Amino acid sequence: MTPNRLFILILIIFSNISLYAQFRINQLSSEFEKLNDPLFLGVTSTRSIQSLNNNWKSFFPENPDNFSEVNFPISFTSEQPIIFEKQFNISADDLLKNTFKLNFLGINYAAEIFLNNVAVYKHPGGEIPFSIDISSNLLNYDSPNILRIIIQYNIDPQNTIPLLQRFLFPQNFGGILRDVYLSSKPKVGIKDLEFNIAEDSKPYEGRLNIQVNLEEFNDLVSDSLLENYDGRFKLEALVQKTTDTSKIYFNIWNINPTRTENYDMSFYVRLRNLIKWSTKTPESYFISVKLTNGDGFVYDEFNKVITQIDFQKKNKDLLLNEKSFDIEGVTYIRSLNKDYNYSIIESDIKTIKEAGFNTIRFSKAFPHPYSVYLCEKYGLFALIEVPLNSVPENFVDDDNFHDRTLSFLNRTIKYYDQFPFVIGYSVGGSYLSNSENHINFISKMNKAIKKMSPNKFTYTSFIGLNENSEVNTDLYGIEIYSSNPLLLIEEYGQKEFSDSLIYFISEATYPTYKGNTNGYLNDYSFEGQAKFFDDVITASRETNIKGFVLNSMFDYKGDFSPLYSGNSNENIYQIGILPIEGNKSRISYNLVKSRLVTGSKISIPIGNNEEDAPLFFIIAALIISVIIALLINSKRKFREDTTRALLRPYNFFADVRDQRILSSFHSNILILLLAGSNALLITILLYFFKNNILVEKILLAFGNNNLISNFSSFAWNPQLAFIYIYIATIVIFILISFLVHLSSFFVKTRVLYSSVYSVAIWAFLPLALLLPIEAVLYKVLITQSYNYIIYIILILFLIWNIQRFIKGVYVIFDVRPIFIYLSAFIILSIIVAGLSLYFQFTVSAFNYISLAVKQYLLL
Repeated sequence: MTPNRLFILILIIFSNISLYAQFRINQLSSEFEKLNDPLFLGVTSTRSIQSLNNNWKSFFPENPDNFSEVNFPISFTSEQPIIFEKQFNISADDLLKNTFKLNFLGINYAAEIFLNNVAVYKHPGGEIPFSIDISSNLLNYDSPNILRIIIQYNIDPQNTIPLLQRFLFPQNFGGILRDVYLSSKPKVGIKDLEFNIAEDSKPYEGRLNIQVNLEEFNDLVSDSLLENYDGRFKLEALVQKTTDTSKIYFNIWNINPTRTENYDMSFYVRLRNLIKWSTKTPESYFISVKLTNGDGFVYDEFNKVITQIDFQKKNKDLLLNEKSFDIEGVTYIRSLNKDYNYSIIESDIKTIKEAGFNTIRFSKAFPHPYSVYLCEKYGLFALIEVPLNSVPENFVDDDNFHDRTLSFLNRTIKYYDQFPFVIGYSVGGSYLSNSENHINFISKMNKAIKKMSPNKFTYTSFIGLNENSEVNTDLYGIEIYSSNPLLLIEEYGQKEFSDSLIYFISEATYPTYKGNTNGYLNDYSFEGQAKFFDDVITASRETNIKGFVLNSMFDYKGDFSPLYSGNSNENIYQIGILPIEGNKSRISYNLVKSRLVTGSKISIPIGNNEEDAPLFFIIAALIISVIIALLINSKRKFREDTTRALLRPYNFFADVRDQRILSSFHSNILILLLAGSNALLITILLYFFKNNILVEKILLAFGNNNLISNFSSFAWNPQLAFIYIYIATIVIFILISFLVHLSSFFVKTRVLYSSVYSVAIWAFLPLALLLPIEAVLYKVLITQSYNYIIYIILILFLIWNIQRFIKGVYVIFDVRPIFIYLSAFIILSIIVAGLSLYFQFTVSAFNYISLAVKQYLLL
């Protein structure tokens, strides 16, 4: 083999390694084949489904021969286009007699779907479930059908939903995240069923009017298409309660649909006791309609649950079956993992109901359709939203952003509106209550929601409360993060709000990273969360606020290790009432269940506030201080040098330039001690900001999950942070010395590296003065009494040290001060401007930072 060919081979090998190193497939759980719920799947004696989850090939477009076999659902991390392909068969008889539909319960993100090399659907993004009607002309019966999905996962800071910068969002992966299946129904059969419930004369409470629409029989009826056809059709209808197997109504009619193009059959059922669905008694009607030949052969069977929900907004109250109703809800957010399947979903929904909640807010992700479907069974209302959160103000003025949001709303409502217990839609949360841009955007989107689904409510989740808001929404949500909910009682009490709005607490969040403690005086403990949720419920009931939504039912995993909800190596957001595995031992769960189910309170231990200040800070400050004191008192020369360097820096730096005696040993010892002081100062500040919501959102603005995770790891682990920052400080001292020495080639004076090195160290000698302060700094900061003064002093202190260093540089360079000051200003300006422009143009960082600051001021 020639050297050129060998080189090319090596390039190919390494390029493939690079390509596939970024591609990791995670197999998710489903148990779709085990799901026994015909109503959810639409399965009857004549309607069936075929799972398409198994035996897929996955490969990159440029390398189709190098494939791997996978089963759906799956998630992956690659941002490159990936192709999934499989074959399936349909018999000639099935193709002749049935119509087919492809069903996707969740794809993330943009995808193109091909059937037998024909494009049948282009999915614009998001996990919204969808179905595709398949023409019989596209399907093969004599050879396998080839289904191909080309998917590309790429979350963008502005052009996708959700956005790249996401606060407290669950993990977001690309992939076929939910099940894929093929459904079929007879061509000759029942098209759909319409109903309404009207008033009736006594002794009946109501009349259930039903209209059955049949397919176009003129073109479909033939001996080859209909088995056992003798010229007769019968329609058979059965009505019963979902909670009772006894019949409310049963009838059979002779019909002749072959003489009309569009045939429908109407009938009604008079009801002595009208069932109205409620969260306490979730009863509905079950109707089964069959098209038969009268001799026992069923051409088609269609089953449906009919739910009568009398839920309305009247004046400033919510009414369910003409009785006042308060939202007592919780968010349901689950992580994608290999154990999440249909049985887990039902267990979760059951747990939520057992806790006493009457509403679920599906926030920050499109819900699995089965979780929404189960809400009817267990007596829960559902609030569904487009997963937008903390959208910068300038984004909502963009027409493309408007169109994208409207597209997502349209697809969301089109699918989830089939569930009557979905009572409201939203375009997300964490909007600014005082932002005209946000209010205009929300009003426009909510107007569109009302047009798409006139009978559903609109709700919006705000940071801050604007009593004079003119926002177009039915329900005005208020977000609370760890702050005392009882302040709402003090501030608003029974105060009347806007005439047109109903207010509720839309998201009450409280982290629990401290776990079990001796009482609720320990912030961010299980006991603290229980007290917080107890106060939320009290605030809701003792004001004109019409309910609350606690955030969230379970802990869940995110894309990075957070700050606000506690550092976690597994990226777990510890804000749930229950842990991920659902163990019901937490006091917050027992408190919520007690208040919502029985109306009683349980005792929450008060305890005492445990010390949060790490002893490490005091020990490290004392050790470094003692070493410096010993050096100063043991070495006269060292004492003289430190005095002159602090009080007469110009003369000291001039001595360094003139090569007067300065011990390199002292400089080396000093760099180790100053690095310790600097590392300790930064470690203290990191630890103080370890759970700061503003810091987390500012870091989020840069769109890099690794940045946040590393920051969180250092902030929550002070010893680890000290070691890394200590080493980094020494490296930075040496690197700055090297760069400044390189720049000395542009001046006439000969400058030694040792001189620059000494200046870089001794210029920052004032860091040693901070050591006594660092011993108590954290305790002073947590009192929150003088923090802004401390921040200003530290900034001025930093500027002073930089000024000392610049002074040392112009002294040893023997040039005019203005030259060095101007050069330093230009260099720093170029660095800051370059980084600012880069992050702004790539991830819109400053738009998010501006929003984060405004949100923080409203909290």
